Amino acid sequence: MHKSIANTGYNGNIEVPKIISGSLSLTRLRVEDIELVRSWRIDPKISQYMLFRGHITPEMQIKWFESINNINNYYFLIEFAGQKLGLTEIKRIDYSRKRGEWGIFIYDDKYINTIVPVKAGYLLLDFAISNLRLEHITATVVKNNIRALHFNSNFLFKEISSDYDSRLLEMNSVDFTAFVKPRFSRMRG
Repeated sequence: MHKSIANTGYNGNIEVPKIISGSLSLTRLRVEDIELVRSWRIDPKISQYMLFRGHITPEMQIKWFESINNINNYYFLIEFAGQKLGLTEIKRIDYSRKRGEWGIFIYDDKYINTIVPVKAGYLLLDFAISNLRLEHITATVVKNNIRALHFNSNFLFKEISSDYDSRLLEMNSVDFTAFVKPRFSRMRG
């Protein structure tokens, strides 16, 4: 898979990468895009699958952005052929333990159940493992989100615990490198 990481600028002292593969790109979330993300996030078609389902005000969104705009959290807009269609992230990174948590959602319905979210997920996880040197990545999935459970299985996430509302999944860099990366490296553009 052709992939490049381009530096698109700085926000304070934080490097802002852009990950590109053909017509697909992951662009580091910027303050000018947080209202778009908030509009997606509060839509019931997305919020029903989130642990926090309450209303999010513009002020709450700004405060959230200020708390995640750092080297321990990498939030990216997913763009395909120039169209913004979702968000993916690797967050709560603990560099000393080589761990982080990931998530993804696609807002534009025409891209759900296509290869685009799978490629975006692969690009993000490859970035987390190859560039950030993470060895364990978790995902918290609402129990009734069967699509997300299946989606995460593409990347060899396995359930390690659950509670009344969610399941905690985990994958490791060894499995990703040995099994996932060879399969996905054949994808183009």
